[in-house]
Amino acid sequence: MYRDFGAGRWVPRDHIVEVTIPVGARAGTRLLFPGLGDELPPTQQQQRQQRQAVSGCSGGGHVASPGSGSGSGFGAVSRDLVLVLQEAPNVRYVRRGDDLVTKAIVPLSTALGGGTVHLRRLDGSKARLRSSRFANLVPLALSEVITPDSETILIGEGMPRPDDPQEHGNMVVQFKLEFPRTLTPEQRQAVKLALQPQPPQSRGAT
Repeated sequence: MYRDFGAGRWVPRDHIVEVTIPVGARAGTRLLFPGLGDELPPTQQQQRQQRQAVSGCSGGGHVASPGSGSGSGFGAVSRDLVLVLQEAPNVRYVRRGDDLVTKAIVPLSTALGGGTVHLRRLDGSKARLRSSRFANLVPLALSEVITPDSETILIGEGMPRPDDPQEHGNMVVQFKLEFPRTLTPEQRQAVKLALQPQPPQSRGAT
């Protein structure tokens, strides 16, 4: 809002602001743009100038003179514009501080017999794989039996830390097992034979 002295009223004014989001910024981060807010009404403007004058006289600060600040050019002083960042939901990740939590759907055969699952990255710039097909994927080798709702942590695969963007949080991978919908009689029998408990071994006489 600004004061249109010709019309004698307050009218809205659009202003395009280019916003640069800091690397790794968290939800709740406040970005300040001095002088891009609404112009102060006369009474509030006078109070603000009085506070600035007192602060300037006591602490050596700058006292804004009428017409020197941002505004319509008639001595109006504009407020500051403050943007508070909110986190947009992501279909693949949930942010927890600087860590990323994601789910990996693992076929039952891979969970029991081992294999590799590929987790998609937010940014492919740190890709380890040469193939362009997997350029933005994180390979995760499964060498042990995966149980339902278990999880593992990939160090350094999370969000950049705001205080040091070269450092990253971790990626927390939560496993969800995918069971086959159908099995042939032969497959069912093979699974039973493979997973049946082993009889305890008898101890030999000493």
